[in-house]
Amino acid sequence: MTTRQLPSSLKWLLLISCLIWGVISSIQIFRSGLSAAGGNDLYTYWYAGLHIRQGNDPYRAFLDGIEPAVPIKFLDGMAVDSDEVVRPELQPAPGLTFPLILLLAPFAWLSFPAARIAWFGLLMAMNLLIPALLLRVTPSSIKPGKGAYIILLAVFMGFSSTRYASISGQPSILVIAFMLLAWILSKDRPTLAGLLLGFALSKYSLALGFWIYFTAFEWRPKLSLTAASVQILGLLGLAWLGDSSVLQAIDGYIQLFLHHAPMEGIQLTSLLPGVNAYSPTLALGLTLALGLPLLVIRRRIANDSSDLETHALTRAVLLTLLSFWSLMVAYHRAYDLQIFIIALGSISLLRDRHQEKHSSKYFLEFVWAYTLLSLFILSLPAGGLLRQWLPDALGPLWIRAILRASTWAILIGMGLFTGLLFSLIPPRSPQQT
Repeated sequence: MTTRQLPSSLKWLLLISCLIWGVISSIQIFRSGLSAAGGNDLYTYWYAGLHIRQGNDPYRAFLDGIEPAVPIKFLDGMAVDSDEVVRPELQPAPGLTFPLILLLAPFAWLSFPAARIAWFGLLMAMNLLIPALLLRVTPSSIKPGKGAYIILLAVFMGFSSTRYASISGQPSILVIAFMLLAWILSKDRPTLAGLLLGFALSKYSLALGFWIYFTAFEWRPKLSLTAASVQILGLLGLAWLGDSSVLQAIDGYIQLFLHHAPMEGIQLTSLLPGVNAYSPTLALGLTLALGLPLLVIRRRIANDSSDLETHALTRAVLLTLLSFWSLMVAYHRAYDLQIFIIALGSISLLRDRHQEKHSSKYFLEFVWAYTLLSLFILSLPAGGLLRQWLPDALGPLWIRAILRASTWAILIGMGLFTGLLFSLIPPRSPQQT
């Protein structure tokens, strides 16, 4: 059953439910994000910015337990005691590479309460922008003027990952916006697109799939090389800032990666009891399992004289698949599940293609069922407010169940979009070769 075959009353019920839940979720975001408990993840990068202001390598400062020197003058006041900038309950371990940390450094010229409010405002603007960017990059027969933007925004704001990221101040929201902008600008403004993707690559565990796409599938040399150059220049800048060698700067990256990698998250290892959260063998195995089919697809694309950029659905599916892969092979927290929004763009384009061409009825029914179930799972409440209502023993179990179900949704999606790719890019017949 496709979306067109759903009863009208059921479609309206789904739409109204999405809108109501999006509003409720947004209220919760503002309520918690503007409270004193908000911005915990921003603190890491605000704290790193203090070290940058003082000419210190923020990675080495964390590893060596060095605190920013006080007093520190802010635009809105001054900290005269370390207690005013150090929060012992938080571990300010930078999880990004240097370029994006440097981009966020201006927030360190504000006291943390002021920086938290300013950063929250920027993230909310990005939340409003991301659905519009997706509609721009995946044009379909459903026009934004007909309410598609409002519905997509409500779905996006209803994700538990959006609540989590917005309340905690996660830079992943900015990273996803940069990725989508790079997607839009890739053809007409490749250098600017590369600059944006280069900063997004600071969260390499999320943006690497996009860089692989523009390097291995839709070759955009200006974009790809500019993005890589941003990271290389960031590494050189970090070495200069810390008065160290490039190898020492790389070692700081590696040490922080090893610090985060063993933490439990939504990656594939979460589905395998007894397996360490950091499993290079499992990550390599999944990469090979996906890489071999993608090599076949890459060869088929190479034999096709048409420009991949003109095939919007194929492009979207490849980017979705590579993004899902990045979620599975490296450490990720639930806030990174916001990237699921690009899968919705792919499914929207698939809907249009189904109206033009014959597609397998059973495959499409599976796609719609997968989409609705995934949206339900990804929107389930899993925050502190719910845990206050649940019994002590049930709260952690509920969170674990949602995280496992979310991981399954991404893993199943990898299989679904891989199959879709093979249907979109069939082998060429002998007459075509």
